[in-house]
Amino acid sequence: MKTKAKTKTTKKTTTTTSFAAAIADVLATAQAMRASLDALDLASLTEEERRHSAGKLRNGEAAAMTTILDTVDAFPQAFEALAPKDNGVNPNVVETAPSRASLARSQTLAPLAIVLESLVTRVSDDMLASAASAKEVTTPAYAIGKANAASNPKVRKSLATAIDFYTKASRHTSKPAKTAKPAKSTGATATS
Repeated sequence: MKTKAKTKTTKKTTTTTSFAAAIADVLATAQAMRASLDALDLASLTEEERRHSAGKLRNGEAAAMTTILDTVDAFPQAFEALAPKDNGVNPNVVETAPSRASLARSQTLAPLAIVLESLVTRVSDDMLASAASAKEVTTPAYAIGKANAASNPKVRKSLATAIDFYTKASRHTSKPAKTAKPAKSTGATATS
């Protein structure tokens, strides 16, 4: 029986080690991708700028924007007030080339953003599923251990880190809600 248990443990360790090695390889590839993206000098926004950016395009909006730029090119005199703001070289003539280049850049990056977002979602999903799987054991084990810790000093000592963590976490999440103070009575009563 001991041989079987040892083989099972060795196989599990090998599988865990193989998974960790595969993740290390993927991480190295991701870091190389990050270096490649850094070389492209991509914009970087703050959280606030990201939240309020006008650059979030709806489906089909790029085509609508191209139509607008075509109209500006066809009737530049009607849009001459935009000349100082068009990021062009001539402040007296409206130029659409900079806006077209920016729109094209955005659209070129879009497929990459979709793939990267799907990769993040896939990794995050597995992180959540794996942690939930572990909690299927650790949550009831913690409850059993904590119940035994009161009368078993060895269990209490062994579980001390977990008890400290979950006690602190519960203090932060279970603060009692402030209740509204009752209005001062004016002595008047409502009549029905």
